[in-house]
Amino acid sequence: MAKRLGLPIKHFIASTNINDTVPNYLANGVYHPKPSKNTISNINEIYIDLSSDELQNLTIPVLEYLIDNSSEVNHRRVQLSSENSYFFNFDRILQKENSKLTSVSFSTSGKLSRYDIHSDLIGINSECTFHGLYITDKDQHQENEISTTHTVGKCSSDQMFKGILAGKSRAVFSGKVLVKKDAQKTKAFQKDLNFLLSRDAEVDTKPSLEIYADDVECSHGATAGNMDKNMLFYLQSRGIDKDEATSMLIRGFAQEIIDEFEDENIINALEEILKNKINILEYIWLDGYQPEPSLRSKIKVTKDETPPNWSFDGSSTQQAEGSSSDCVLVPVQTYEGPQFADNLVMCEVQTGEHQTHPSNTRAAASTVDEEWWFGFEQEYFFTDKNGEPLGWEDGTPRPQGDYYCGVGSSNVQGREISEVHLEACLAAGIEITGTNAEVALGQWEYQCFGKGVKAADDLWVSRYLLYKIAEDYGVGVNIHPKPKSGDWNGSGMHANFSNEEMRVNGSEKLFNSFCDKLGEVHKDAIDAYGSDNDKRLTGLHETQSIDKFSYGVSDRGASIRIPIYTVENNWNGYLEDRRPASNADPYRIISHLVDTLVK
Repeated sequence: MAKRLGLPIKHFIASTNINDTVPNYLANGVYHPKPSKNTISNINEIYIDLSSDELQNLTIPVLEYLIDNSSEVNHRRVQLSSENSYFFNFDRILQKENSKLTSVSFSTSGKLSRYDIHSDLIGINSECTFHGLYITDKDQHQENEISTTHTVGKCSSDQMFKGILAGKSRAVFSGKVLVKKDAQKTKAFQKDLNFLLSRDAEVDTKPSLEIYADDVECSHGATAGNMDKNMLFYLQSRGIDKDEATSMLIRGFAQEIIDEFEDENIINALEEILKNKINILEYIWLDGYQPEPSLRSKIKVTKDETPPNWSFDGSSTQQAEGSSSDCVLVPVQTYEGPQFADNLVMCEVQTGEHQTHPSNTRAAASTVDEEWWFGFEQEYFFTDKNGEPLGWEDGTPRPQGDYYCGVGSSNVQGREISEVHLEACLAAGIEITGTNAEVALGQWEYQCFGKGVKAADDLWVSRYLLYKIAEDYGVGVNIHPKPKSGDWNGSGMHANFSNEEMRVNGSEKLFNSFCDKLGEVHKDAIDAYGSDNDKRLTGLHETQSIDKFSYGVSDRGASIRIPIYTVENNWNGYLEDRRPASNADPYRIISHLVDTLVK
C-alpha cells in the first residue's frame, strides 16, 4: 500500500516591483523532488506576479523529477502573470513501473508564457496526465509544448489543454506522443480545445501521434470556435442576462479543468478570475461627413467595469486636422452585444480639448427626456455588390403592387437578413416593434420604438447592426430617399411621437395646435430631415410635396398624419411626421420636434 506524505510540497513565488523602476528577474528556479517507492506526493506550485503592467518580470522555473515504482504524484500549478511578464516553464519527468502522475495547470498569460513539458514512461503500467487551462488577452502569447514518450508497454497518457483567448492574443499547442516499438498495449489521448472570444484571437494547434507499435489505442484532436450564438440566445430567452449567460458558457468550458485542482480555496479563486474576465466593447460613433454622417466603429478590450472614454484619429473621419487629430469618444449608451462583442457602446464625439464637437448632433438632443416617446419607421433597400437593389440584377422588375408585405421568392428579396437583424436588435435591448417588406422589390422597413434621446441612440445602433449583418451576406444597405427614379416609392423614416399630454389629456384642439406649430417651421424641418428629400417628397407615392405643408386624419399624402387611433381614443395618442427621409439623423429629428412643440 502506498504511503501518503503528511504535507504537500509547496513552492510559492510572489513577485512585485510596484515601487521599483527596474525589471525584476526570478530565474534559475530548479527543483528536484524525488518521490520514493510506494508514496503519494502532492506538489503545489503557485506563481503570482503583482508587478505593475509598465515593468517586466522574467520567471524560469525548472522541475525535474523521477517517480519511483508504485508511487503517485499529484502536481498542481497556478500562474497569475501581469501583462508584461515573461514566464518560461520546463518540466522533465521520468516514471518507473506502476507509477502515476497527474499534473494540472492554470495560467493567465503574461506577455509571453511557455510551458515545455516532457515525460518518459520507462516502467510498465505507468500513467501520466497533463491537463491545463490558460487565458490570454490583448497581444499576449501562450505556448504549450507537451510531449510524452511511451518506451515500454501497458502505459497510458492523456494530454488535454483548453484555451480562452480574447483581444489579439495568440496561442500555440504542440503536442506529441511517441509510442516506441516495444510499447504494446499503449493508451494515449490528446485534445486541444480553444474558445475564441474575439475575431482577432488566433490559435495554432498541432497534436501529433508517432506510433511504431501495432497494438495500441490512441487518438488526437483539436478544436477552435467562437461563442455559440444559439446557446447564448437560448440562455437569454430563459431570462438570463447576456453577461451572466456569457460567464456561464465560459465557466462551463473551463470547469472540467478547474475541478481537477480539488482544493476548494484554489477552485474558488480560479472561478473568480473567470468571472472577472475581460470585456470586448464595440464603440460606435458618427463621423463628420456631410450632408449626413456615416457610422464608424472600433473594438476595445478592457477589464474596466464601465466603458471608458477613448480617443481616435479625427483626421480620418472629417473631424480634425492631421496636426491636431485626436478626438474623444464619450460613451452615452451601452447595449448588450448580440454578436461577438460583450457590449455595443454608442458614443458622442468631443474635441481633444473635451468640448462638444461640431459634428455632435446628439448634444443638442440630450435634453429630450423620457416623457417624449418616438417610433421611427426606417425604410431601406438591400443592394448587391454593384449597388442594384436585390431582385433588380436582371433589369427593372414588374411594377410595384405585389411586393408590399409580400410572400414568395418572386415578391420578396432579403427576408432572412431582415429577420436576423430583428433578432440581433431584440438581443441588444432595442425595441423593434415590427418589420415588413415594402412597396418596391428589395425594399424593407422596421419600426423602432424608444423614449427620450435613447430613441435616437437606438435607431442609430439598429442601423449599425443592419449594416454589419448585411456584411455577413455580402449585401449592401441603401438608405437614400430615392434610390430608383420613376414610378417607385422612395424610402422614408416616418417619425411617430407623443408626450404625456398627448397620450392622456389630449384634445382635437391640442393636436391641431401642434400641427400648426410644426407647419410654421416647415422649412426648418426640411433642412433637418435628410438630404435629397426633394426627390422623394413629390406629392406622389404617399407623400406631400416638399414645398407644401398639410395635416389630416388618416391622410398618408399629408406632411403630418393624425392616426385614426388617436381620434377614436378621444384624441389621446400620437402624431406621425411623414416628412423625414430614410437617411435623416434621428437626433436632429427629435431636437426639431421637441424644440418646436415646447415653445
